[in-house]
Amino acid sequence: IFFVLPMWSDRASVEQSRSLVAQLREIEPSGPIEGVAWLANGPDGETFFSPSVSITYSQGSALIRTASRSIAVKARAFDLLEAMLEAWQGCGDYLVGHLSYDLAAELEELGDAPPPDFPSMFFFRGRPVSAATPKSQGFRADVMAPKPDDFQHSVRRIVDAIHRGDIFQTNLCRTMEARVDSQSAWSVFQRMREVNPATHAAFLQLDEQRAILSMSPES
Repeated sequence: IFFVLPMWSDRASVEQSRSLVAQLREIEPSGPIEGVAWLANGPDGETFFSPSVSITYSQGSALIRTASRSIAVKARAFDLLEAMLEAWQGCGDYLVGHLSYDLAAELEELGDAPPPDFPSMFFFRGRPVSAATPKSQGFRADVMAPKPDDFQHSVRRIVDAIHRGDIFQTNLCRTMEARVDSQSAWSVFQRMREVNPATHAAFLQLDEQRAILSMSPES
């Protein structure tokens, strides 16, 4: 069986990979990063972590942060991820984060797409701590739900595409927007856990303005 990945030939050369690994090995954590937090919730309970390195990637470049400095790196996402795993293996830290669907465009040609409004890849490197509760406050949000007509139009487009044979399955998602205070993310997450006590959950405070709140029944 042969898999054709038109853009995978653009991956880094051996020399480039070695250089990237060497560059990552030179990064020395200098304490916890202010303004970020990380919680992972699994079947055995929740664990708080203290991130010492963060990696924010989007469109061919990454910003690697420690408590004392920031480093800009030019690399493709999967080359960077491979280098991270090689450079930091055996260091005793956890490496947890997210990979977005947008990264599929680095493996095959998907056509034009709007630029992502969130990092395509984001990881924390850190270790468990005994207790760490992110700063937060109560929140009030005016939610702007999607219009029913827009959702029904999207369903019709998908059904037509299935009938044409273009696709056989899709995952239709809707976005609900709300304006909340930047310090309210933890309160929102706690409320989500009350409504949906999923066995696997994660809270990642990316920076002062952005956070990922994830609820899932799957590991």
